[in-house]
Amino acid sequence: PPSFSAVTTLNDYKDPGTLFNIQATAADTDTNNTWSYYVCTTNGASASGCTGGAGNTVCSAVATTTANPICHYQSPATYPSGAYTYYAFVYDNFSLGATTSPKSSAYHVNNVAPVLGALSINNNANITLNIKGASPKQVLLVDTSVTDLNGCQTLVSATGVVYRTSLGYNCTAEDNTCYQIAPANCILSACSGASDAIATYTCSTSLKYFAEPTDNSTNNPWSYDNWSGRIQVYDGSNYAATTSPTVEVNTNSALDVAQRNISFGLVNPGADTGTTDQQTTIINDGNSPLNSNVAGTNMIGKAGGAIASTNIHWNLTAGFNYPTGNTLKIGGEVVSINLPRPTSDADISNLIYWGIGVPATSTHTTFKGSSTFAAVLNTSGW
Repeated sequence: PPSFSAVTTLNDYKDPGTLFNIQATAADTDTNNTWSYYVCTTNGASASGCTGGAGNTVCSAVATTTANPICHYQSPATYPSGAYTYYAFVYDNFSLGATTSPKSSAYHVNNVAPVLGALSINNNANITLNIKGASPKQVLLVDTSVTDLNGCQTLVSATGVVYRTSLGYNCTAEDNTCYQIAPANCILSACSGASDAIATYTCSTSLKYFAEPTDNSTNNPWSYDNWSGRIQVYDGSNYAATTSPTVEVNTNSALDVAQRNISFGLVNPGADTGTTDQQTTIINDGNSPLNSNVAGTNMIGKAGGAIASTNIHWNLTAGFNYPTGNTLKIGGEVVSINLPRPTSDADISNLIYWGIGVPATSTHTTFKGSSTFAAVLNTSGW
């Protein structure tokens, strides 16, 4: 039988898709013999090949006359990293196996870093936030071509961040400018099996209603900036990261009125409310400084008649004397309530105070009308 002292992977520690060369240290003192050289995944072979089926053969060299035979194994293009043990056997053409068979060694597949494709933030559309009281705006970071040649199932985790671009992705998490996304909110999908190299990662976060806008609203101090997204993927050994194209966060001017009614109570014809006022609380529900356009209607009597809207007066000072108030206009006017942009979930609000004068000719009845409050960007209040 031939002698067989060792087996070696000549070009070890290679990336997936590499050709591995596996060489036996073997010889035969007989002349004119040929050899059969089998490298198997399990410890079993005969003179005709590896036992257990074709899938157990790593590579082979049959009827070779060259000492120290070599066989070649082409690893798959997608292949998990690690050490792959094999068992080598040598036979001569008389089916005599080397008494030292098998010899065992391994080839090693490297853990290669993932490669990330194009990342989108909010489907590459500008972000319009939801107003206060609605659910925060969900923003998705999506990369549909995260490629790992060791197989997409070997990807371990991902993190993300949505941030005002000039601050950089290492920004400290806070709800005005920086949303760091933990691995639990980054989901791997579209990974079909061990032989699949490409998957999708989706990282999600929710932007608060007061996140800083970066559009071209008048005097916006952040109009020079924009927002970006970034993800970082980890495969257990290597990190890979990519950044999205930029988008804008739009200015969102919105308000709420805490009170649903302004009730003046009983006021006799020919009298007014004097310094006894009613109030409405205006709350900033958007991400910009705010004023309010205030308009109203005439009040209609249940038993007939009307009280003109101009008989309703408003003021920004509590306890104002009715004659000194501003008249409510049907066409409306901008009231400088000067609400700052919110920077947290705490209410940012201001009060408008109300009084009424009833004409002496009015009848004793119930009068009803309506007032409308509309959000107006306070361009000088940033």
